[in-house]
Amino acid sequence: MGNPSIRLASFLRGWWALMALAAAGAALAAYVYGSRATPTYEANAEVLVEVGPAPEAASPVAELLPTYAEIVRSTPVLAYALRATQSQGSVDELRENVRGESDRNTRLITIRADDSDRTRAIALANALAAGLRWYVSVTRAPPNPGADVTRPPRVQVVDRATSAVRLRPLSPLLLEFGAFAGLFGAVAFALVAEARSAKLTDEDDLIEIGGLPVLGSVNGAGPRAGPSLLDPTRSSLEEAASYRRLATRISVANREEVPRSLVVVGAERSEGSCTVGVKLALVLAQDGQRVVLADFEGDRIRRFFRIDERGGGKQVVSRAKALKYRGTTLDCFTLRSGAPLVLVLPRLVPPGLSHEEAEELVTLLSLDADLLIIHALPPSHSRSTLTWARAASATVLVVRAGHTKRAALDEAREGLEPARSKLLGAVLHGGRP
Repeated sequence: MGNPSIRLASFLRGWWALMALAAAGAALAAYVYGSRATPTYEANAEVLVEVGPAPEAASPVAELLPTYAEIVRSTPVLAYALRATQSQGSVDELRENVRGESDRNTRLITIRADDSDRTRAIALANALAAGLRWYVSVTRAPPNPGADVTRPPRVQVVDRATSAVRLRPLSPLLLEFGAFAGLFGAVAFALVAEARSAKLTDEDDLIEIGGLPVLGSVNGAGPRAGPSLLDPTRSSLEEAASYRRLATRISVANREEVPRSLVVVGAERSEGSCTVGVKLALVLAQDGQRVVLADFEGDRIRRFFRIDERGGGKQVVSRAKALKYRGTTLDCFTLRSGAPLVLVLPRLVPPGLSHEEAEELVTLLSLDADLLIIHALPPSHSRSTLTWARAASATVLVVRAGHTKRAALDEAREGLEPARSKLLGAVLHGGRP
């Protein structure tokens, strides 16, 4: 569903800074740890196990090589190495840091000694090699049933330890591991945060949802009520242009013709659907179109235009003749500025209307208007929203950037599914026009 590459790009744009900081911070922490941790060095010495010149003696000795490799960790050899190097540790402690590895083909035994001091690691490896040679020379060869060893083997040191390599910690490896761990942690955090919030932030997110055209973006500033409501010197020309582009795209989405009636609904409460409806109506009225703006359930339009309970609006609107429809009184107001915009607000919230009644009311309010805009609550908050969406010519869904959750958008789309053919697309409120 949607384009995965677009979703990934949006995800990276939102979290790249955290990922970079986490990777750099973790790499630095790993480096500091490595610089302060006690290092471990390893030195290697090699001994050769020899027998007499007879070639048939080589095979029995090869069978004994693993045994000689284990003798490197025996108590007599370890004690010999401790005495030779004058080390203060115990035999058991040294045994954990010593091992022997044998090669039957070459009859070589590699003796490895680990220590926190490079020089001591070299000395221990050489002392262990000498200790193994001493032990073999003073004891009989280990028993091997069935083997005929006529001469006892000899151990000869062929490669003394002269250097030691650092095993751990390795700074370059720690840096890479720390950076990877930090990056992994940041990605995990970002995914959890995205999953918990799952908010739409831009048009790419809307496109990724799939199946819902994006009509455009308008910024999130609320219109200012007052005498200068339609004064172009007090409003953003860029913002007005974005609403004109929105009106054009609505017409294009509606089969290249301006809809006679339009429902503006938010995916959630406080999504800015009222702001979008008001600004769209104001801009179209500025351009000379006759617009009727209605809100049958909410009071946001009433509050914005400062219309009190008696129907009076300070400096902004004037009362016009009220309408009656099946026992419901609809108060009408016009702008004092003279712009052809009429507000229609019920004195009391009307009871649930049937589809036929809603169509009648839409027809009635559209008689003397070029466009009727109905602001409706989210489908999850009002059953009447679907009724208005089916009765009107078209519907647009308002999504607030950085606020609307994906789940809420999906729920709103499902709530409008019976009127899907009239759902033209989504408007991103608070996005960059």
